[in-house]
This record gives sequence, C-alpha cells and structure tokens, in this order.
Amino acid sequence: MATRAGRACRRGVAVLPGGDILVTDNDNHALRCVSPIDGTTLTLVGDGVQEQGKEEGKEGGEAVPRLNFPAGVAVVSSSAPSAESGDVDVYIADEGSDSIRVVTLRRT
Repeated sequence: MATRAGRACRRGVAVLPGGDILVTDNDNHALRCVSPIDGTTLTLVGDGVQEQGKEEGKEGGEAVPRLNFPAGVAVVSSSAPSAESGDVDVYIADEGSDSIRVVTLRRT
C-alpha cells in the first residue's frame, strides 16, 4: 500500500470509528484512508487502473479489487454475530460500474 498518494477528484468522505478518514478518489479509481494526525494516506482499494467488467489487477500474485469512478463511501459497524469486535463494513458507490461494493475492514 502507498503511504503517500496523489489525490485527484475527491467525492465521497466517511470517518472510521478510530478517526481515520476514508476518501473516494474518483479520478484514480481508488479508496484512500487518511490519518487525521499526520496526513499519511493509504490506498485501501484500487490500483489506479479503471475497472473494466470483471477484470482485476495483480499485486504480488493476488487479485486487487478495482474501482470505476468511486463516488461515495459509507461506514457501518459490523453487527454480525461472527464478526470480530471492531470490524467495519465499508460501502463504496462505484459510479462507473453502477454498483455498490462492500469491503470489510478487519481489526488486527
């Protein structure tokens, strides 16, 4: 993951329970996490390449989820009985693919 990332068109913003800020980066097809303390930016979803159908990128031999003009983001604390304490579901409005993507962030 990048520790510093360029930010282009920021359209969606949400705050994680710990205070970190999630931002959709529309032009770079990514979901970023920004530390409010020092501004460190991590890319959580996306690799800068626009999603095309079911295609996914490769990073270290593993599939990397791609986005297609993410427009919005929402955070919901997981309430499933099997969920680890502190897990959150992140819903991403992926405008270019007309879909809602769900990513579960696990507390480690």
